[in-house]
Formats: sequence, structure tokens, C-alpha cells
Amino acid sequence: MTTRSSKALAFVIPALLCSEFALAQAVVLKESEQKTERKAGKEAGKKPSPFSLEISAGLETDSNVSVSELDESTGEDDQAAVFEADLDYELALGESTELQFGYGLSQTSYDDFSEFDLQNHLLTGEVARDFGDFDAGMAYRYIHTRLGGHDYMKTQQASPSVSRFFGRRLFARAEYTFSDKDFDKINERDATTHAGGADLYWFLNGVRTYVVLGYRYRDEDAEDAQFDFGSNNLKLRLSQRFRFLERDATLKLGWLYEQRDYSSVTPAIGEHRDDDRNRFQAELELPLGERFFTVLDYEYGGFSSNLESADYDQHVASIRVGLKI
Repeated sequence: MTTRSSKALAFVIPALLCSEFALAQAVVLKESEQKTERKAGKEAGKKPSPFSLEISAGLETDSNVSVSELDESTGEDDQAAVFEADLDYELALGESTELQFGYGLSQTSYDDFSEFDLQNHLLTGEVARDFGDFDAGMAYRYIHTRLGGHDYMKTQQASPSVSRFFGRRLFARAEYTFSDKDFDKINERDATTHAGGADLYWFLNGVRTYVVLGYRYRDEDAEDAQFDFGSNNLKLRLSQRFRFLERDATLKLGWLYEQRDYSSVTPAIGEHRDDDRNRFQAELELPLGERFFTVLDYEYGGFSSNLESADYDQHVASIRVGLKI
């Protein structure tokens, strides 16, 4: 049987992820992890519920409030209230095919920089089929982003994928994604994107301990040629479950790297722009009874660029309390 694609936003989406691609990468990463764990669970004879709901709220501190998609940063810190909600439903179509539908909402509301308040709505739909030796699926995602209380960007994605277990320790997943993003007011940044890559999961102790290594290449074609670029993206992630108050807690450590080469001269600097973006992540989820949980999250972003406005560091930390149904 195939696996659930969901819980796309069931983790803090800080200002670091204001970028459409960073958000999409976070979505794909979460989808992949959920699919892999669900597949492994089915291999062990478990039957997860077709319905899931997750809600959480908390506080966040941001050392440098910014919008990476627009190459803007304030250089100032601020605090924010954060809210997350995810609703997913999976429908079986026979023994080998499933439909999955999901909706996710995230909201970040700053104390001082309200013009940087970020809201994301995510609609997902996927059909997936188990062909025995491998799984294949087609996903559609619609992301509606609001910034400062106003419409900011709409993104549509179509993404076929294929995945397979190699024994019980290795799982591979390859995916191609076509994206069409439409900015509300800055049409010169409207773009279409082709991205393709693969993730390799290595299970050291079933789903309790595993490592993820991934690579993606992205080619973006914008209305204004100065925003055209190709990028190489790497990720490395460790997931570790352990017992806490007689229940399972989860620690996740990750590194995301993006190297961008812009194909045209950037007028502001009179040369081709070159960016290197590193993100280091740590997330600890602790159970608070059967359905409640708390999450401690930290992310560091190091953005290096020959465009001054895109060259900065950022630290984002948060704490949330939530409910799973």
C-alpha cells in the first residue's frame, strides 16, 4: 500500500522560509518523512488512521526579520506569535491506490514589524499507487502567501514521484516538480521553475533512527532576466526517537544548503550575482500525554551573497504547544 503525503506544515515555518522554494522544500521534506515512516509502519503491520488533525501555537524570536524572496532584511530582532494547523485525509481506492487531500495553515504575527507578518495557506492533493516493487504518485500543491496582511504570492506545483525500498534499511525517492509562482505586485519576479532530485533514507534502527541525504537541482526562469538562476541544493537530516515520560519523543537535526548562480547581470552590483545559503535546524518534540505535545525549534540561516541586501545571518527560535488527533 502507498503512503500518506501529509503534515506538510506541521512544524514551525519561520521567516527563514518566506522563500517559496524554501517553503516547498520544507513541504517535500516533511511529506517524504511522513511517507517513509508510514510505509515502514505498514511493512510492520500497522494500520494508521486515514484522518489526522494537528494544531499548535506558541512564541518565536527572530534575530533579523526578513523576506528572503525579496532580498530584504531589517537587521532588527522581534518576537512573534505563531500558529500552525494541518488537516489530512486519505482515501483508499482498492488495495493498491490511494488519494490524499490536505490543508495547512501557518501564521507568524510580529510585535513590531507587522508589515512582515507571514501567512501561508497550503492545499495538497495526491494520487499514489503501489506497483509492488515500487510506488509512484502525482501530487498537486497550491500555496497562497500573504505578507503584512496583503496578498503576496501564489504558487502552483505539479510533482510526479517514484519511490522504492531496497531491503529494510534503504529507501529511495525521486521527484520532479514544476512550479508557477505569481507575485501580487512585483510581476518582474513572476517565474516558472523546473526542479528535480532524489532523497535516500538509511534506517539505522527502523523509523526510530534514520538519516536522510538529498540533492535537488532547480532552474528558475523569471519575467525579469536578472532573477533567472540555477541552483544546487543539498540536505542532510537525522531523526532520532527516544523514550520520554513513557512515550516517544523525537529529535531532528538538519542541514540545508543552496548554491545559486544567476544567469544575467544584476544591475544593482553590475555583475552576475552568486549566492550561498546555509540553514542549520534543530527540532525537539516532546509528548505531553496521549495527544498533546510541545516543540522546541531552532534554525540558523547564513546567507552569503555579493548583493549586499541578500548577505546576512539570522537566528530563529520558537516554542509551541499542540494537539494531535
